[in-house]
Amino acid sequence: MSRPAKRPLGKRTLGQRLARPLPLGLAGLAALALAVLAAGWREAAGAYLAAWLVLLGLAAGALPVAVALERFGLSAHDRGEGEIALSLRRLLGLMPAAAILGLPLLAAAPLLYPWADAPPDTPLGRLWFTLPGFCLRVVAYLGLWVWLAARFRDAPSGPATAAPPRASACTRSSARWR
Repeated sequence: MSRPAKRPLGKRTLGQRLARPLPLGLAGLAALALAVLAAGWREAAGAYLAAWLVLLGLAAGALPVAVALERFGLSAHDRGEGEIALSLRRLLGLMPAAAILGLPLLAAAPLLYPWADAPPDTPLGRLWFTLPGFCLRVVAYLGLWVWLAARFRDAPSGPATAAPPRASACTRSSARWR
């Protein structure tokens, strides 16, 4: 039996790196064009908003758990949470992509939100329910989330930074009898 040839360890060319993402991106644009033609801009924007919220929910939901794990030191491998912390850090890697993919929703805000066209009646509403104010808040929230995700995604964890494992009562008592 012959063994399969190993891949060279050198850098991949641009064509090799874009071999999978480029066709997938083009397929996504084709699906978007088909959705717009079939249902119209309003329905396509609503579907995009729903899909974006699922992506954002993965990263934003992992953020407080990763912060708590890091803050309270629960990412130690001796307690079994090492895999959980690693998985949460991988989910935090989705936050920059979610932020970038959320920017087209700012252009679609008048289609999605009825308050974007009608002026509100209250003084606070005149400040809060404006399109520039909405865009500013969205960019600020996403920027803060991306910063937090980057901070806690790259946080050190693992056996090198974890506390040494403690001996259990059973281990200590069995050591006395030896």
